[in-house]
Amino acid sequence: MPCAELSMLMNEAYQKTNENGYLNSWITTSKGKSVQFLYWCTVFELEMMLLAFVKSLRISNYKMFLSCLELVVPWMFAMDHIHYSRWLSVFINDLMLLPMKHPSISEKFTMNKTGKSFYSIGIDQAHEQNNKLVKIDGGAIDILLNHNTALKKWMVGGPEIAETIKIFRN
Repeated sequence: MPCAELSMLMNEAYQKTNENGYLNSWITTSKGKSVQFLYWCTVFELEMMLLAFVKSLRISNYKMFLSCLELVVPWMFAMDHIHYSRWLSVFINDLMLLPMKHPSISEKFTMNKTGKSFYSIGIDQAHEQNNKLVKIDGGAIDILLNHNTALKKWMVGGPEIAETIKIFRN
């Protein structure tokens, strides 16, 4: 169920109760009364975290990206994802230190390939997209058959091939 629908249904339910008070206190009370209400509130919370995370990448907001990751950590512990909970904490700590140690890198944690607003993507995603462009039939697969010089060719030719394919498609 989309996040907007959940929000509308929650507001409708709140209006029908005719309770005086704040929505947040009503939600807290309702979570204790109904397991199903608790479930859908949890779904809503997780969807909002995901949307905020995607927004932080799309608009290249480093602080928002960091705060979204901080919100996810308790869920990794709760869901018993041992490696994510352990290494996400380390990753967040490294990200907090990055602006002090390497400010120029923290400014470039996303990439905008189109120049349009709200179209930024993570550097790792951009790297994977370039790898896909280079590895298609007749791309790096044919060029890199010689294992002795394959790494050097990949390092020099990979970005150039990706750029050439991009120019050709435009």
